[in-house]
Amino acid sequence: MKKFLVLCALLASAVTLPAANLVLNPGFELGTTDWTFSGTSSGTPGAAGLHGYNHTGSLSGVVYCPTSCSPGSTMTISQTIATDIGHDYQVDFWMSADSCCGYFGANGGVAVEFGGVTGYSVQPGAGNPLTPFVTWLSHSFTVTANSSSSTFAFTSSDMSTGSVFLDDVSVIDLGQSQAAQTPEPATWLSLVIGLGVLSAVRRPSRTAI
Repeated sequence: MKKFLVLCALLASAVTLPAANLVLNPGFELGTTDWTFSGTSSGTPGAAGLHGYNHTGSLSGVVYCPTSCSPGSTMTISQTIATDIGHDYQVDFWMSADSCCGYFGANGGVAVEFGGVTGYSVQPGAGNPLTPFVTWLSHSFTVTANSSSSTFAFTSSDMSTGSVFLDDVSVIDLGQSQAAQTPEPATWLSLVIGLGVLSAVRRPSRTAI
């Protein structure tokens, strides 16, 4: 019985529960803490920062052009997170835009990536606003990590004027990728042997007459 309990404890210790949100300061309530804000432009500079328009709490992240940014402007809000190679990560975020503007150039738009993989993007077209995003909308995608660290990046490119908002970002470790979980033949053999041992441990001994 004791061996059986030990074996059960070992099996239980091998089970990995999903982790909590890995993003620090996910709703920007601590201001710029844990986030990197960057912006480049050949003319009037675009910028990334904080805003009082929010999904929850009192703040959100924002990428914006205060007047008319020159073509090629790029603004990014990012955070780098420690990840396990081969694990799946679910990325969730909320996004909105100005009710008045948020216009883009021909190749402009918003893209969200994690670990170098673009999971969400939208290109409204030249001179068009992000009208579908006047209200807050949630978006989600899953990425398999290929590095020990992965960067969440929310980027607006070639915006001519306006603002796009980011809030309540979440990255959850879903555990080992399903593709990686397919047992190899040697794993199946070990499992069969283990079950055989377990069966032998539990089989009661016969009492001699």
